[in-house]
Amino acid sequence: MRVVDEIMQFANETDDKIMSLDKRKATQRSKVLVDLLDYWQDLCPEGGLPARADIDPRRIEGALPYAFVLERLTPSTSRLRVAGGHLVDLMGMDVRGMPLSALFQPGDRKKLSSLINSMFLTPRALELELSARGTGSRKSIRAEMMALPLIDDTGSVSRALGCLVAQGALPNPPYRFQIDASRETDIDISKEKVSFAPAPLPKPHLPKSETLHGMEGSRQMAFAEPRTDYAAPSKTSPKNTAPAEGSDKAPHLRVVK
Repeated sequence: MRVVDEIMQFANETDDKIMSLDKRKATQRSKVLVDLLDYWQDLCPEGGLPARADIDPRRIEGALPYAFVLERLTPSTSRLRVAGGHLVDLMGMDVRGMPLSALFQPGDRKKLSSLINSMFLTPRALELELSARGTGSRKSIRAEMMALPLIDDTGSVSRALGCLVAQGALPNPPYRFQIDASRETDIDISKEKVSFAPAPLPKPHLPKSETLHGMEGSRQMAFAEPRTDYAAPSKTSPKNTAPAEGSDKAPHLRVVK
């Protein structure tokens, strides 16, 4: 049975939050998750996993605002390399380079790390039901998250394609979630085609901007803004020079004797 069929069967048997797209009652939330899952499943080679480099954003345009690419750094830490505008709305800031756990309540972060690590190592398709409690004028919201393993350029399972979809308006970010339920579905792959050794830890650095191919420059359609390179000052620019005689501009500093 296909992974998508197993998840849909489970959802229909236990909850009506995720419904078959054949039903008229299918919601936009269910469509985002199922579309992404179908796309990932179509990319899976026989006995293997899709590669990060194979992701084509034109095939998942409707899911892009909710989508993210996850990178495994250690067994307990995974960071968001790429994130759609919906995740920015949830946190009220750019989340690229942040650990995924930043979107979760402190008491749920250990459980999240265990589920994400298992998703990479087994590998498994992971689905979470989430909620963020309201305080004061802030209303409680519900959300769903999915994470699907990918291989990197070395053949290691160190990336994941995922999405996080919250219901309703998000007027008061940041929102941090608790895990209400989880669903893990094992993936039948050949161990000869995939390496399960974690990728070597990168040297500490500010994350570079990463986009899905061909979708730069649009917050709605891209995962990241294009990077602006630093331009070094010209070597010929004057240093420590006084303003020209007759200039109205006063110097910033004066030496008082």
